[in-house]
Amino acid sequence: MADSEVKGLKDQAQRVLKDGRSDTDAAGKKDQIRIYIDGGFDLVHSGHYNAIRQAKAMGDILVAGSNADEDLYRVKGPTIMNDDERAEILRHCKFVDEVIKCTTYTPDLSTLDDFNCQFYAHGDDPVVVDGVDVLKTFSDAGRFKIFKRTEGVSTTDITGKLLKLAEHTLERENGSNTNSSTPSVEVESPKNGSFAGPPIQKFLATSRRIMNFANQNTPGANDTIVYI
Repeated sequence: MADSEVKGLKDQAQRVLKDGRSDTDAAGKKDQIRIYIDGGFDLVHSGHYNAIRQAKAMGDILVAGSNADEDLYRVKGPTIMNDDERAEILRHCKFVDEVIKCTTYTPDLSTLDDFNCQFYAHGDDPVVVDGVDVLKTFSDAGRFKIFKRTEGVSTTDITGKLLKLAEHTLERENGSNTNSSTPSVEVESPKNGSFAGPPIQKFLATSRRIMNFANQNTPGANDTIVYI
């Protein structure tokens, strides 16, 4: 066997070990539906994963695009994690088959064609950038899949809480709260309704929702079950 053939087999084996399937396996299936989903995926939370899960259920292959730092900075401001970090998190999600790093914040039909995808998936919340409805282009072309946005959790809320915690920490370090055991940062009170920060998340991790993320496999008599 030639050295080039041996190298090719080794490379293919490495790909199988990496993602559990070979390129031959993927190419062997005809008429696969490829779905494209994108986002900043900064401070990834349950809402992101629920969106990814729903998008994956709409096709065979899910391609996840991680928006470029410069695009996110222009539209939303600075990110917490950089391009590489956000893309790496997506690679470890079992619902994601392919990850594209540094994608544009405003995709169009050419984006789908470049990534060999038939449909663009997004939640039922509107996306308007510079006065343009980004989703209308895909909808008009019949290449749009819509899923239910997860209520009660958002990156904005999480960031707001982090800012309030940082403010509280600085106040404690400056000694402004040394004579009191009560935090100087206001918190939500169900009785009087006063609150200076973001609302408490109302995301409900119900058993039905949790089952959507489970493998739903029944362990065999000789299976090893690991708890983490």
